[in-house]
Amino acid sequence: MTIRVGIAGAGISGLTLAGILSRRLPHVHVTVLERAPAARDQGYGLDLDANGQEALARAGVYHKYWDCSQPYSDHMAFFRIGSHGPEPAGVMFRPALLRWLFPGTFAARPETNRGALRDILLDEMATRANTGVVFDTAVRDARLHVDGGCELFGDGGKALGVFDLIIDAMGLHSTLRHHRVVDASGGKAFGGTVHIHGVINSPEAACGAPLLARLRKYGSVAGYGRGYLIFLQRFGAGSNDGRTCCFYQLNHLDSAESLLDEIGVSPPSSRASGIMTDERLDKVKRWVLHDMGEVFDESWRDAIRSLDRVTADDVALPLVCIGDSLLNCGLGGGGILAMQDANELAALLEKEGAFDDAGRPDLSSLRAAEGAMLARKQEFHAEKQQRARGTCAQVAERGRGPTEWPFELDDLGLPGWKLGLARLLLPRVAALTNAWYRWDEWRLGRVGATPSTPIYPSVKKLLDSGEGK
Repeated sequence: MTIRVGIAGAGISGLTLAGILSRRLPHVHVTVLERAPAARDQGYGLDLDANGQEALARAGVYHKYWDCSQPYSDHMAFFRIGSHGPEPAGVMFRPALLRWLFPGTFAARPETNRGALRDILLDEMATRANTGVVFDTAVRDARLHVDGGCELFGDGGKALGVFDLIIDAMGLHSTLRHHRVVDASGGKAFGGTVHIHGVINSPEAACGAPLLARLRKYGSVAGYGRGYLIFLQRFGAGSNDGRTCCFYQLNHLDSAESLLDEIGVSPPSSRASGIMTDERLDKVKRWVLHDMGEVFDESWRDAIRSLDRVTADDVALPLVCIGDSLLNCGLGGGGILAMQDANELAALLEKEGAFDDAGRPDLSSLRAAEGAMLARKQEFHAEKQQRARGTCAQVAERGRGPTEWPFELDDLGLPGWKLGLARLLLPRVAALTNAWYRWDEWRLGRVGATPSTPIYPSVKKLLDSGEGK
């Protein structure tokens, strides 16, 4: 069975995730939908950490990593504004000795061109039969499909396909994030719809003429009202197989557990035990018929009475957000966190049991991972905001102008003696760093990462096992 995965957004994280899944899960077909044209500007660079580099290795493109990366780019010199001398106040770099001794901390981390990296990912996926990338195709909304999957829609309500799992990698301007994230509170929207769904094995034998007339003419029928929705769909294999699924939707309950409690049925311990064909089936039928009241006509009540089995599920869209679709982190880390999301989500989807026998994803584990991703971004965002507020307060108090160091010592919150010690040591540490930089420069000719620089141990382990080649 082929599992259908749709990825909305062909940025670096979306394409990397597609590359990993298409390479490592041959039974998965990945479709990437991108609203922009293929020639869209991709912005600047990003210095991929261990997570990002691991993701490239698992996507099978690490051997081209340096083709799109800038050698000697993983260091930065800090100059005081208004100072015209050639020497910086300090240099932040990764000394060659520390690279070799502690590659887990000081491994190669050059600036990588986003556009070139995207082209490498696209070229690689063009060679894989289980992957497709479609540009100039905006994803506008997603809705639950009758088969339990998720259907995507584009401009003008155009259907873009049905998928077993949707991954939103559209970033800041995502059109799907409202299904998962509540912007006002910064939290996730876990509330969903509860469905009672089941099967009528033979409508011709069990149902009355009014309902049969509808099914024979249309195949799929739905009854709707304010706060009510029921739909039936033929799904039998061939014209002689009349099996029909029935979905009764409830929007006023918190969870399937609360529904089962109200009906008087114990929550199932497994998917199999959640399929009710015993006395629980009669309890569910009675509850639904009572809930219908006098609102529904007899044909719909007939459908409920004819059910041969039922299940009650929390039905949320099989949708997961990654990167800035969860929370916009802006420049200076957002891309790196998005690549970490892609790497972690891919690893989760590769695990046994990530999809059931019907191709449906294990949403509980995906929701937990999504929550961890959001928490990580919230922490990063809070720290970033705190630094910004501190800078604004400094400017408001002292005005704009040059400073001795890239940060204000007085704002570190150090007690008197520690502040004095910092004032004494910092110039000496800066001088030592500059001297160490010049030593590396004299010995190596130039400072910074190159293709021969030690890489992260986790990446090396993947490459040694055959990944990324």
